[in-house]
Amino acid sequence: VAPMSLTTMVSALWESVWAECIEIAHNSGPIIAPSCVSVAIWTSLYYFVCWFNHKKFIGDSAAQAMWNVRNVSLVHAVVTTQLTGLVAFVIGPYPFTSEALSLPNTPAQVFAMEVCIGYFIFDLLWCFVHGEGSMMILHHACTIVGLIIAMTVHHGGLVLVTTAFGSEISNPMLQLRWFLKSMVTAKPNDPNANKWQEWMYSNDILFLFFYTASRMVCGPILCVLCLLAERVPVLIKLGGVALQIISTAWWLKIVLYARKHLRPQKKRRE
Repeated sequence: VAPMSLTTMVSALWESVWAECIEIAHNSGPIIAPSCVSVAIWTSLYYFVCWFNHKKFIGDSAAQAMWNVRNVSLVHAVVTTQLTGLVAFVIGPYPFTSEALSLPNTPAQVFAMEVCIGYFIFDLLWCFVHGEGSMMILHHACTIVGLIIAMTVHHGGLVLVTTAFGSEISNPMLQLRWFLKSMVTAKPNDPNANKWQEWMYSNDILFLFFYTASRMVCGPILCVLCLLAERVPVLIKLGGVALQIISTAWWLKIVLYARKHLRPQKKRRE
């Protein structure tokens, strides 16, 4: 009986996934234009930052490209945190119930997802061009697929918006740490170098706190509620589990780093 039950379960899952794929293909037309506009806006911002910094930055081209893209990432983190926080916790509905997660997308949720998908497509392409790690590429790919699914099947938007809020709330601290580290490395004899080191240490503590709270406390709760919600697409549920696994892997890496190296005298981000 057990093998038959497992076979039936897998068959039903496959039928649901296949039906959602057909619906995605059928409804993908309306999201192409706003997604392309969003990609164009984030790409334009990146090239504006490149133009603005090209005479100010001292270093090789790879380091300059990283500095510029992290400026864009910082802007995205601030904008997305404000936007998704407004949509999920002010406009509503409140996301931490399976009933709310099952509701159809609202216009505010769709707009927030359009803003996000443009950035993640831009950053995924940047990662390919500049050889970023496979974990980052996988994370971005899962996020993009989830956004496409939610926008085409018209359900699951609240899951994606809330996930974006939790993912991006610690991002400004991550980018700030990289900038501080770059400044200390480039100017070790600067009179402000010790102050930058102290800021970096405090920033690391805040980053660890917010990352743990959002991805290892709220994240699993949202993931379970998403799995229990009836109308959330199966592909989004699978993607949510995948993103939680990736977040957990990153968290373990961060905790190991913190235990070994989080000292005022020795501060570096892997």
